[in-house]
Amino acid sequence: TAPGNQPPAEKIRHCRQPRFDSNRIRSPASTAARFLWSARPRTATFYQNVPSYLSSIKLFQSRQLHFSELPLDQSGLQIDSLRFQQQKRQHALLYTIPTFHNPTGTLMPLPRRIELLQLCQKMRLPILEDNVYADLWLEQKPPPPLKALDTHGNVLYVDSLSKSVGPGLRIGWIVGPEPIIEKLGDLKMQLDYGSSILSQWTACEWLAQGLHDTHMQELRSKLLIRRNFVLQILEENFSGIAHWDYTEWRILHLAAAP
Repeated sequence: TAPGNQPPAEKIRHCRQPRFDSNRIRSPASTAARFLWSARPRTATFYQNVPSYLSSIKLFQSRQLHFSELPLDQSGLQIDSLRFQQQKRQHALLYTIPTFHNPTGTLMPLPRRIELLQLCQKMRLPILEDNVYADLWLEQKPPPPLKALDTHGNVLYVDSLSKSVGPGLRIGWIVGPEPIIEKLGDLKMQLDYGSSILSQWTACEWLAQGLHDTHMQELRSKLLIRRNFVLQILEENFSGIAHWDYTEWRILHLAAAP
């Protein structure tokens, strides 16, 4: 195909960092997860974090899938709990949001990401990485996604423009080994005949022309102003009755004072 007429998936592959092995456009990122669950046996058991993204819980329940809960700490998923549970019972997949977890906002540091990858590779436990919030950092860029560190093809990566650009675009993509991507692509065509080509090309041109980087710089500046304003209001009015914490990545975590 001529460079100017590259398929949408090829354009996204060349525009997004880091470089990935294979991708396919979905609509939106949550749909990619839904097709993945559809491709797994109903008797399979999955891991998810607790607390977890509300839509992922509904997705599990709607598919009548079994899932086990993994607790979080200030650095994200607790590796020891995963190791203990997997030794007791083999699970089919780990679903996790290592970058700005929803709803806690936790960010998994690089050493724990490496430890998680090594453990899952050893236990032959595939990972579904939800990375839709990664562009919303404020002052310092977060560590690379698990997929960028994955050297064994053990991570399926889901990303989207819905959180950073607009939910109405309904465009996301999944990245993983070619055989799995092809199987999911066939399944998607059977279920909904594919995503809107207009939305796909809009997303591709948005990325290819560098508009996304400019947009994110402006958005981060605005979000930083809002965060600092909220912190100022909290300090002026709630310093004696509540406590909160934030990092250069997270916006806020607020709780009543004991």
